[in-house]
Amino acid sequence: PGKSSFASLRTNYYFPLGDRDRSELSARAFGIGPHTDFMGFTLLYTDNVPGLQAKVNGKWVDVPARATEDAFIVNAGDLIKVWTHKRWKAAEHRVVRNVEDSRLSIAYF
Repeated sequence: PGKSSFASLRTNYYFPLGDRDRSELSARAFGIGPHTDFMGFTLLYTDNVPGLQAKVNGKWVDVPARATEDAFIVNAGDLIKVWTHKRWKAAEHRVVRNVEDSRLSIAYF
């Protein structure tokens, strides 16, 4: 009693990009644009359709689709940077829509 916490469960569905050229990376190509998550950690469950990218050394890198059905992606958020006195930093990431397949992910913040 008297204590509060914040947690959020979010389902994301990304329609396929279709005939548009993915290499353009126009605003329509993004399912979610570049950002960092605010909370400490994000647990992400995805289908096996690629689309998640992380910025590594200034370049966007594809994050492999999950290796097994019961795997999760764990992402450090902005609070980790504060809690670790900048030893760890939040991972900047984005979702690029797949050309042929829809994509589904479930994020727990």
